[in-house]
Parts: sequence; C-alpha cells; structure tokens
Amino acid sequence: MQDLRDKAVLITGAASGIGRAAAREFANEGAGPLILCDIDTEGLEGTAAIVEEMGRSALVLPADVSNFEAVRKMV
Repeated sequence: MQDLRDKAVLITGAASGIGRAAAREFANEGAGPLILCDIDTEGLEGTAAIVEEMGRSALVLPADVSNFEAVRKMV
C-alpha cells in the first residue's frame, strides 16, 4: 500500500457511513489534510471532529456532488 502520511485526500459523502469510515481510515494511516465533502453540514462537522481527535487536520466543504455548479464552486 502507498504511504499516505501527510497526503491530502478528498472524501465525498464524508458526513456518515462509508465516507465517515473512509475518513477514519485515512486519518489512521496519517493522511492529511482530509477534505470532507457532503450536503450534510452537521454530519461533516462530526466527521471533522473525529479526524481532528485523531490528530489529523480536516477541511469541511459542504457541496452536493450531483450538482456540477456546486462541485465547480467547491473546487
């Protein structure tokens, strides 16, 4: 597996479920900053708190990835 330490990672759907689990795993592998994207702002904040408790940095970017303009604005 590639060394992920200090590599930036963009995770869509990061507010819950598989996206939140992925954020935990990337943080566990030392990745960071984790760029967290979802339409659920409250859930994103929760995921960011988990990542930060693990000693990694997180950036929260609320966006609906099914909307081209929202993704363009996010990027």
